[in-house]
Amino acid sequence: MIVDFVSEPYAMEMITLPLDGNERGFYVDENKLASIYDSLATKLKDPVWRKQHMHIYATLLEETKTFVLPMDMLRDLPRDALLQIYLDRVAWMREVFTDFVFVPFVVEHHLDPECRAALIERFGNEQ
Repeated sequence: MIVDFVSEPYAMEMITLPLDGNERGFYVDENKLASIYDSLATKLKDPVWRKQHMHIYATLLEETKTFVLPMDMLRDLPRDALLQIYLDRVAWMREVFTDFVFVPFVVEHHLDPECRAALIERFGNEQ
C-alpha cells in the first residue's frame, strides 16, 4: 500500500507492508527523510520556534477532543456520512500534525546524539 499522509513541506510517499500480525513496515525515500530531519532539527534548535511548537501542540491536543464521537452516534450514521467524517479527520491530521509526526524521530536521531557529544566534549565521558 502506498500512503501519502503528510502535507508540504514534508510530503512524501510511504510504502507500508504487512510484517507480522498487525505490525507494518514503513518505507520512505532516505534522502527525503534526511532532508525533513535536517530541516526540523534546525527549527528545534531555535527557542522561539520550539516554544511556539509546544504551544500549538497543547492547543491541538485540546482540539482533538472535539473529534471524538460517541460510538452510539456513529452506529446510526449512513456509510457516506461515516466516510466523510473519516476523510475530514484525515485531512485535518495531514494539515496540522505534520511537524508533530516527525519531531520525536528528529530528537532521537539528531538532537540527542549532538547533545551527548557536546556534554562529553565539555565534561568528559564520565558516567
